[in-house]
Amino acid sequence: MILIIVIFLISTTLAFAMLYFRAWQMQTGQIKLEEDKEQIKFEYKNLEKTILSVIKSITFSLVLLSAKYWFILTAKLKKWYLDTKPKIQEVLNIEKKEDTTFKPTFMRRAIFELRIRLKRMKYAIKKKHEVDFDK
Repeated sequence: MILIIVIFLISTTLAFAMLYFRAWQMQTGQIKLEEDKEQIKFEYKNLEKTILSVIKSITFSLVLLSAKYWFILTAKLKKWYLDTKPKIQEVLNIEKKEDTTFKPTFMRRAIFELRIRLKRMKYAIKKKHEVDFDK
């Protein structure tokens, strides 16, 4: 890290030294500046064509890159899915036990009890008010 900083400082110092030397040569007249007699003609048509071509190339490259990585992603996901599909099926396919006794879970028992209570309540209301709910 220190080496990089030292190299940066030396190169910056040398760049400023070269610029100072060139400015000193220009001030003393050792170097004569040639003035450009030809000025660059600036045309908006060329600029417009250049900008449009740059925008087109950037757009094409973005579309192609996104399509490329989309295809790569879908191919890798498909390969991963096909590789892990048998493992997932093994986990999900639990062999049925030979014991066929029904052992309801806590939630199933709660739902069964609620249904029974609702039927009893319905029957009690039906009997009390003599109303038929089935129609």
